[in-house]
Amino acid sequence: MSEAAASIARQPQQRRARERFENVLEAAGKLLLERGFDGFTIAELASRLGYTRASIYKFFPTPQALFNELNGRQLDLLEQKITEAAHALGRSAWRDQLRQMARSAADFHNSHPLARLLILGATPGEGNYRSRESTIQRLGQTLRQILRNQQLLLDDPAVDHAMLTVEIGTCCLRTSFFLHGHISEDYALAAGEAMVAYLERQLRVTGTTSY
Repeated sequence: MSEAAASIARQPQQRRARERFENVLEAAGKLLLERGFDGFTIAELASRLGYTRASIYKFFPTPQALFNELNGRQLDLLEQKITEAAHALGRSAWRDQLRQMARSAADFHNSHPLARLLILGATPGEGNYRSRESTIQRLGQTLRQILRNQQLLLDDPAVDHAMLTVEIGTCCLRTSFFLHGHISEDYALAAGEAMVAYLERQLRVTGTTSY
């Protein structure tokens, strides 16, 4: 089995198998929160569920495959919440929408401890890294659409400033998680203001009116 194949969950087709698949994921999330990545083992997971290790390996060839599946699901939820929050403001000023994106992300992480660990923590594996960056890229596209709706453009083919804006906000949240174990109010505000400040500069550089 290739390294890439070993890091991907095998999605079940039959109902009973899907139920077991979901049971494994739920228990894995709880174990991960209790033990962290270093203390996580398939043996302990199997013992808690009363399953054989082989029955877990059938769906998840490695712990990394489990982490990737959990991480992908949390990223999907995060993206949905942030996108909904941004669109809920309609044609409000782009700065307000950007701050709301940061606020929504902070609230999501504070109410989803597994997401905090997987998305903001040092999640191992190339697959998790690529999933996270793909989500940030899509959120950058959401940001571009917000700007286009207000006749504002980020026209620089050499640098993806929209994606960098989202990365900056994510970095603020990650720093808060590292220092405090959650997203503090100050860091939630800092995330929004840092994103606005960076984007304002890029709009000025491109000659686009930002007001």
